[in-house]
Amino acid sequence: MASNADNAKLLRTPEYVNPIGSEISGNEKANYYAQKEFVEFLKTTNDPRIGSYLHRFVGALNATQQTAALRTKDPTKVKGMPLGYNDVTIATTFAAEGVVSMYDYSQFDWQVVFTNTSPQWFCTYGQTQLLLAEAIFRGWATGDAATAYSNAIKTDLERMADFGTQAVIPAATITAYVAANPLVAGNELKMIGEQYWVVSIPNGFEAWSNFRRTGYPMLTPNPYPASEIPGQFIRRHVYPDAEKVANQANVDAAVANQGGASNAKMNGRVWWDKP
Repeated sequence: MASNADNAKLLRTPEYVNPIGSEISGNEKANYYAQKEFVEFLKTTNDPRIGSYLHRFVGALNATQQTAALRTKDPTKVKGMPLGYNDVTIATTFAAEGVVSMYDYSQFDWQVVFTNTSPQWFCTYGQTQLLLAEAIFRGWATGDAATAYSNAIKTDLERMADFGTQAVIPAATITAYVAANPLVAGNELKMIGEQYWVVSIPNGFEAWSNFRRTGYPMLTPNPYPASEIPGQFIRRHVYPDAEKVANQANVDAAVANQGGASNAKMNGRVWWDKP
């Protein structure tokens, strides 16, 4: 890959909709919110992608109040939703977080980035540049890791234009942000992993896989008490019940080959996910 022109993406139409966008911009749009750690990460460097990705309905008390009159794209007003709560217990966070209801938290903008016709990315130039930066740092490739890292950020900020005019980040803003956020010696793998997390949006599976591979970003497990694995990360999918009914012997053999029943839970590690 040499530029964003080489990005592997699937274009969507009103007849062939983006499945993520269809859910988030449809009947479920009031149930998806931007997670606090992600929001705070973007805020720490005044990342301009925060204005492309997010919107907030300031003061909305319910889903019907998420209207144009309350909608803002102002990056200074973003409010990430903390993990560990359900739709009832989340009320205990309102005072501390400065919101009036769960509907007042920031969301990924379902009018801009998660629409029925938003592109669906599978591999981008920004991702490959970050992987190159990592490879150079590890001694697996030649070149300058800092240059590859900066190229990755620059091209991902430019990629926002593919979401539409409302997501475009001005060239001067991109130049200034890249210059102000270089790769820092001694912190290379952490910074590369954190940026890979961001540039992988909206390909959640890719971000999840790289998080398991590298350990970055260094996130806090969801502490929700009713979880099957409270305080731990989901590290694998489990075999579905339908497979167990139709193919129990081979499921048992696969589970045994992967470390036994204790490793077949959601917090178990697949073969390449080493601690």
